[in-house]
Amino acid sequence: MKGFKIIISFASLLACFFSSISAYSDTPALQIFENNEFGFSFEIPQGWRELDNSLAPGVKALVGSGDKGASSNCNIRAVLNEKFKSISSKEYISIVYPNNDPSDFISEYKALGFNPELIKSAHMRIDGSEAMYIEIYITNRGQRFQTFNVQFLKKGGLYTIGCTDTIKSFSSSKKEFSILLDSFKIHSR
Repeated sequence: MKGFKIIISFASLLACFFSSISAYSDTPALQIFENNEFGFSFEIPQGWRELDNSLAPGVKALVGSGDKGASSNCNIRAVLNEKFKSISSKEYISIVYPNNDPSDFISEYKALGFNPELIKSAHMRIDGSEAMYIEIYITNRGQRFQTFNVQFLKKGGLYTIGCTDTIKSFSSSKKEFSILLDSFKIHSR
């Protein structure tokens, strides 16, 4: 299971490298983003769009706003494996994060030179599944970012959602990030 931890750290890490956008201040109209190959969908604000994820191996969706400004984006990683059907998301989290401890997650960022600082970690639910939420500060190319990762298992897939923005813009981007998290659904493939 240790190899699965790498998946979440790279989700946020890669998000730091992509897209220049800023957050909205009002509740935007929504549009639906679907990935039929990996069986998921979610809502994003009007004006957000799919971004080029060709330089982000393993990222199945990278979305953000078309506005110019801070590096605000969300990425979704998915790993499909029949073995995941034999374990619940809650069991997976207890194995990968014993006692809800994200230390290994933090260590991976340290090893990459990103000087991570844990803000918080907690359990939450995504599409009815138990999920692990980890929020940290990181430094990339001299700029400070705030990022979170949410990881869970469902229907034979390991899904990781990572959203990132500069520390200055993160709180104003939370509304858009929440839209994605609250609407994220796994469908049959």
